[in-house]
Amino acid sequence: MHAGFQAILAIAVGLVILTGVVREVTAWLRMRRRLRRTTAVVVGTQQWGAADPGVTARSGVFEFVTDRGERVRASSSFYAGRGPRVGRTLGIVYDPENPWGYAERTGVHGAKLALAPALTVLGVFILTEGVRYLL
Repeated sequence: MHAGFQAILAIAVGLVILTGVVREVTAWLRMRRRLRRTTAVVVGTQQWGAADPGVTARSGVFEFVTDRGERVRASSSFYAGRGPRVGRTLGIVYDPENPWGYAERTGVHGAKLALAPALTVLGVFILTEGVRYLL
């Protein structure tokens, strides 16, 4: 590949990583004070694309009742090989202003935030390497 193309690709990848980190952190900062905790029951799983042939990742689909008595069904952004067992009770957090838009297993957002510094360093590194190759 041409060095200029590689540099532009590195800049684009670095910007995508940094944009993702900024979006996750700002979304959490906006919602953190209004999030509510409750329990949910796993009612199914959602399958995600296979990383390797024959390997499927699943995330839990759970149902919970809001403080206002609304029944909500949502799926987690965390996924694993088997996914959680149907019928299992989970702790979740949700946005009372938009429970259909944001409901997540307890701890998932914290894990994403814990990865934010490392991903920020990676994004800045890739971005600066791309810029360095252009100069």
